[in-house]
Amino acid sequence: MPFGMGPYGWFWLWQNYPYFSPFGYLTPEAELNFLKQQKEFLEAQLKAIEERIQELESSNK
Repeated sequence: MPFGMGPYGWFWLWQNYPYFSPFGYLTPEAELNFLKQQKEFLEAQLKAIEERIQELESSNK
């Protein structure tokens, strides 16, 4: 792991060097695909959070 940081080291490295991958550097096409997938995942998570907020607000009334 980078810098003796354990599993967190890979996360830190990925956050600070987004083109880095344990398998090598990403091509621009691969990075674009990855970012689109991340966007879809985050949008789904946000939708689930919004639905849960609505459930909690409606049950408190």
